[in-house]
Amino acid sequence: MICVQCGKDFSPVSGHNTRYCSERCAADARNARRRARREAREPRKCELCGKEFVPRDKRMRYCSVKCRRRASELACAAKIGDRVCAQCGATFTPNRIRARFCSLECKHAWWAAHRPDRKRSEPLEPRKCAHCGREFAPRDGRQRFCSPRCQHRAWDAAHGVGQFREERVCVVCGKPFTATRPDRKYCCANCAAAAYRARNKAEFEPRACLWCGTMFTPTHHAKAQFCSSNCRRSYRYRHGVNPGTISPRRTGGVDRAKVDAYLRLPDDERYARRAELTQAERLLAMRIWNEWHLREEW
Repeated sequence: MICVQCGKDFSPVSGHNTRYCSERCAADARNARRRARREAREPRKCELCGKEFVPRDKRMRYCSVKCRRRASELACAAKIGDRVCAQCGATFTPNRIRARFCSLECKHAWWAAHRPDRKRSEPLEPRKCAHCGREFAPRDGRQRFCSPRCQHRAWDAAHGVGQFREERVCVVCGKPFTATRPDRKYCCANCAAAAYRARNKAEFEPRACLWCGTMFTPTHHAKAQFCSSNCRRSYRYRHGVNPGTISPRRTGGVDRAKVDAYLRLPDDERYARRAELTQAERLLAMRIWNEWHLREEW
């Protein structure tokens, strides 16, 4: 298949109607279509300042956000009319329906006079931090620590978090490190992963991908069944199930000979008789299908 954007020959990963070889080509084509639509639009005049501009969509009426907000304020003022400030008594044009004051100074002065309890209280006396003992000025009467760092350290000390400290040597790379748990043997996550792969070396042998059949060697998960995330998504899209969710416990007590005979039927007859199987028989059929695919017996 040939990419519509760059003309490169590629093989689609899934069975969808793919037109582009990569996400980059799809994004470039999408941006080109947007630019073409923008250039095809005719310029118009701003309804407030009269400046000519090219709209981003057909509903755009103003050239900028500033003009749009100013037009909204004028429309609001025309709808409500002038008002008298509740603090100084001056006449002003409100820009909101619930506006009562002509400025922020009048608003703060009115609330300070009518709500004395909202005034900031007198500063509290300095006190000592409950963790480090340093003197600080608290913001309220409940503050016990001078900083969040001291608060977290005090909580860790009260609950026994991070009390274990021991100098050890990593069993993989030989680098010295400070262990924070009694069972820690590795200095980092990379060494732990390397030790895991060494313990389960047989499980990391090369294997065939369950979807495309390519031979690959797992690097992180011993039970990996696919060579890439694209193959995993294609498999789940085709079969509608993750093969790891099909366990023998859910398919026990089912006649395997009956399921084998069903799987060896022609495609048309097999799909027509699928409704005759129970849920357990369908799960067993899916597991047998996967086994045949891995051994290339199908």
